[in-house]
Amino acid sequence: MAFSPKFFPTVLEHYNRIAAGEKTVLGAVKAPGELGSAAIKAASLLGGDKAADALIALLGTSRSEEALAALKCFNGDIAPKVTAALGRAKGDKLGDLLTLAGTRRIEGAAPVVFATIASGSALKEAALGALEGVVREKDFSAVSALLDKAAEADVPQYCNALMATIKTLDGSQKYEKVSAAIASASHPERFYTALASSNTNEALRDLEALCDKSDAAALKAILLVDNGSAAHSVHKYFARCDCYILRYVELTGKYISDVDQKCLKYSEALSQAKNPQTRNAILKAFRTAPTMKAFLEAGKCMEDPSLAYEAAHTARI
Repeated sequence: MAFSPKFFPTVLEHYNRIAAGEKTVLGAVKAPGELGSAAIKAASLLGGDKAADALIALLGTSRSEEALAALKCFNGDIAPKVTAALGRAKGDKLGDLLTLAGTRRIEGAAPVVFATIASGSALKEAALGALEGVVREKDFSAVSALLDKAAEADVPQYCNALMATIKTLDGSQKYEKVSAAIASASHPERFYTALASSNTNEALRDLEALCDKSDAAALKAILLVDNGSAAHSVHKYFARCDCYILRYVELTGKYISDVDQKCLKYSEALSQAKNPQTRNAILKAFRTAPTMKAFLEAGKCMEDPSLAYEAAHTARI
């Protein structure tokens, strides 16, 4: 519906006020003290190309921390601006832009991020921190190669980046890509966390086979698999660590709906747990299966001072 001509003066006045406000805000972003700080925050809320340019210009300066915080929550799409600035920036400003690109998940920044990592420059850490945010499925092979040859201290960040490349895939697709990478890797153990993230029975099978050989990385990764079969797998390793008992209880609570069956599994876990902290966690879990069996199991624990409090609460169900 078209505006009536009589409204044009009102609309024009409103526009002029906004334009004047924008000019005032952007003219103050370089001001010292609280005035500059307030203008930087206002520019973030204001949005628009001019505000983005003004804030990006402050990166790498004494106001870079404030400008970076404002750009992270900027009102609007700044991806094209950041991508363009990355191609020109150096030093501290480049570091700020890399951090911003990772936080805002700017895909177009990926080439600069990869190049900075490869350069081994002082900004490698900033680029590595941004990697998880900028990668997509197409970057799987590149990230896999970096993970396989990474220094040990950098492995967790590369692992997170690898999982970011496959997060939009379904479980079977994740399994297929990661298992293929494992087959050709010099350090296959670095890929087990990503393999576990597929949450497939195939991943469970592969990890169980490695766990049975006491593979330390696989014994950690199998705890991360989240599906209805995982409880059966971790049950095999109860004797190794209470962490497997706790994971078994968690998975049982999530995937077993029948309270009697759930209670039986909790009872078995309680009988094998030795650590009071673990046993108390299982007593809490019994409250989701309010049966006579749960009441009796809680009663058996009442005389143990380390368990009495949680046992009493469980018995009240």
